[in-house]
Amino acid sequence: ASSADGWMLLAEEMLQKGDLRLALRALYLATLATLAGRQYIAIARHKSNRDYDQELRRRAKAQADLLAAFSSNVTIFERGWYGRHTTTPELFQDFRSNFEKMKAQKT
Repeated sequence: ASSADGWMLLAEEMLQKGDLRLALRALYLATLATLAGRQYIAIARHKSNRDYDQELRRRAKAQADLLAAFSSNVTIFERGWYGRHTTTPELFQDFRSNFEKMKAQKT
């Protein structure tokens, strides 16, 4: 199983426990693992979300849908994880929907 699968399992587990904030973080990490698995980004501790966004824009510039979904998810994640915004079920669902779109993109 890939690390993306592991993060997905953790996201589901946190969702079942009602911890949307941790579920969102796990799903974000699943996103990064998925993109890294497709060679769109290289994961590194020192990189910021902005670094990943720029790297993705360089390597997947022809994939507007992928870039839009990732950009939207970075915003949702940063508001819920670093900001004071509550992660609502609707926001989590938007995030998951964007994640599914990214997974469905052909490389």
